[in-house]
Amino acid sequence: MEGFRELFIAACLGGMLSFASAQPDWAYNAVKQSSALTVPKEASAIIMHKLTEVEISSKSLTKIYSQIAVKILTSAGSSFGVMSIPVSPFVEVKKLKGWIIKHDGSAKALPADNIVTISPQESAGYYDDSHIVVAALPGVEPGVIVAFEIALEEKGWTSLFNSFTFQIQEPVKFAQYAVTIPQGWDLLKGEWRTGPVQFEQQGNRYLWTARDLAYQPEEPLAPSWDFLSRRVSVNCFDPSKKGAHHFSQWPEVAQWANDLHRQAAAADQQLIRETRSRTDSLATLQEKLRAIAAFSQKEIRYVAVEIGKERWQPRPAPATFFNRYGDCKDKTTLMRAMLEAIGINAVPVLVNTEYPVDPDLPTPFQFNHCIVGIRVPQDSLPERWQHARIGDWLLFDPTDEVAEIGELPWPLMGRMVLIAANADTVLLQLPYADPEDFRRVYHTRARLNDDGSFSADVDIIDYGSLATYSRYSQRINPGSKQVEEWRSEMAQKLPGIQLEGFRTAASEDSVTTSFSIKGQRFIQKAGNLVLLRPNLFYSPEPPRLTAEERQHPIWFGPPIEINSEVLWQLPEDWTPEIDLSEFESGCSGALLRSQISFSGSLLHYRFLERQTGRLMWPDEYPGARNYDKDLSAIKGQTLLLKTP
Repeated sequence: MEGFRELFIAACLGGMLSFASAQPDWAYNAVKQSSALTVPKEASAIIMHKLTEVEISSKSLTKIYSQIAVKILTSAGSSFGVMSIPVSPFVEVKKLKGWIIKHDGSAKALPADNIVTISPQESAGYYDDSHIVVAALPGVEPGVIVAFEIALEEKGWTSLFNSFTFQIQEPVKFAQYAVTIPQGWDLLKGEWRTGPVQFEQQGNRYLWTARDLAYQPEEPLAPSWDFLSRRVSVNCFDPSKKGAHHFSQWPEVAQWANDLHRQAAAADQQLIRETRSRTDSLATLQEKLRAIAAFSQKEIRYVAVEIGKERWQPRPAPATFFNRYGDCKDKTTLMRAMLEAIGINAVPVLVNTEYPVDPDLPTPFQFNHCIVGIRVPQDSLPERWQHARIGDWLLFDPTDEVAEIGELPWPLMGRMVLIAANADTVLLQLPYADPEDFRRVYHTRARLNDDGSFSADVDIIDYGSLATYSRYSQRINPGSKQVEEWRSEMAQKLPGIQLEGFRTAASEDSVTTSFSIKGQRFIQKAGNLVLLRPNLFYSPEPPRLTAEERQHPIWFGPPIEINSEVLWQLPEDWTPEIDLSEFESGCSGALLRSQISFSGSLLHYRFLERQTGRLMWPDEYPGARNYDKDLSAIKGQTLLLKTP
């Protein structure tokens, strides 16, 4: 049956395609303009022309017509010669044409053999009734222009949401997005980094136009391109309709999600008995929550099934319990049913793990993930669980394989979420964790010998949520692999070392990894002067932020705190020739502190690096740059020692 569907779609596409070699006027005009362009040396292509016209009818049928012409500058830009179009039972390709236009203006059309339909099969735990139509132009090389013309029709309430990206990285000569909605309807728009884009409204037609968007450089410590792209999304609705799928405000989206999930979260008698058998013997609320969370997280295999209405609607909790598999909304629904079975209220929570949610655009299409919100009294939770709560709700992601209840996974921190509860229907921002909850401490007792060799006993202790990740890593990796990973990591910093005596230990709030290392020629010696790098766990690195100016925000990384403490036993009568005072540097995204003390023949080195996880904006660049310079200096710090 699946093979027949692929053949049917391919046959339909074959009747829709045009293979005439003459390019249309819009592509011809793009060719003429390309001759006068100033080409940025970093760019791999220039978007010459990008246009999308969207026409939405009152019968929930949307027609989408698109044109795109791109001049290829380097071999890396050849990827623009491939067009991928998602299709599904709701989306149909009405037209697909393509051309490759050479220097002399001659054009060659997209061959029929270069269009394929890819159908997702069971792989990596994923089932889907969507397809991808892939069109690849042959002979794409620097200097040519590739062009595509596409017409789609989308039916159903999903067609009321639409999105357009003006720019990711490459320069854009012209881009335009137009949306026409039925008379009397309303349109809500969400704009992201659209400062250079012009907007105008002409009755029920909305138009965004961008011209001459400069190349967006790749900068170190920048957020992802999902964050940096320029895009607009729209959602339209009939204000006279109060039914489902016409969203004018966030409470309506929350109510829709609540209604969609409610029936599926009902537990049958078997599920109730099983839940109580797992929790009745547990004395505290905290223990009961842990037991149910661990079952949903670890005993229900993740399998995404995106077929028909199951794209949105979870399967019944008893079915997921019986099958022992499900996707994020299924695992959330099962956990809710188990919690309700012991009298604990829980609701679905919608979140996007890839890009920021625009608070001005109420629509479920801004979310790609579902987690669970548990209503519990604040004073009934341990202090470290407070990082995973927002308002009256404790949040937990049963899909995440690592984070335990009371912990927020890194990808969710700072994200906007929608709690699908009748009384809590506003968009809220998840907190950032305290860096101390992701804390690693290096304790090292090292001995330096006269001949420059050294030995050291190392304890690496992870606390809080970082300990959870370490437990998970130790559980899935055999001891031999753990040894090799640490040996490889240490060898990058200390070439030629030997690592032995590897062992691990775990307690309720920490995980300890211990080993011993030995190495030769650790110091550099000139006469009676010696250079010693006191911190064994950092290699010298040049500053990353060296440019005079900055265009993008700066992100030093997720919340984490690293403490290094090295107690060096020096040879007798060796003394440091350096200022031993404390040094500190910081900005809103990070902090460092180092301290060196000396007594007898013991050199005590302490170093702290803390990342807050917060994004720094370009106007904070001077502070970020100074910090990065200081961090580089401290990581590469060497001490001058005087020998007898």
